[in-house]
Amino acid sequence: MSHEKDFSLKVGVISMPMTFEIVPEHLKLLSCLHVDRSSNVPVFDYKKPYGNENILSDIADILNAEPSYFDDNYSPPKKIYSRAQNEFFNQLHSDLWIVLQIVLSTKNFSAGKYCRSNQWDWASWEKEQCTV
Repeated sequence: MSHEKDFSLKVGVISMPMTFEIVPEHLKLLSCLHVDRSSNVPVFDYKKPYGNENILSDIADILNAEPSYFDDNYSPPKKIYSRAQNEFFNQLHSDLWIVLQIVLSTKNFSAGKYCRSNQWDWASWEKEQCTV
């Protein structure tokens, strides 16, 4: 067994996809992110990106999602969302770094399919002109 380090794993390197579809829900969430300033740099509040600490609940409210049921053990009754709904909310939130890169580089705040023409250029996004 070799004890050499495997440098093929690039820890901390983020892989940007070559194609991506922005859905209206992405844009709703993006428009609700709380932006602040830290050391004169715009930042999002990573603990409360939509205003409260319960990110998935905030996302559900922003999207006006219908809960699976209400838990009457709470006053007022607590909205309970299905596993599929929570996975969808989480995926939308996880996608926002890509969505933000796309809307900033294209100067286009609209849903649709986007692609990059250059794998090394994160600002090479184009809307529906995919040749990749």
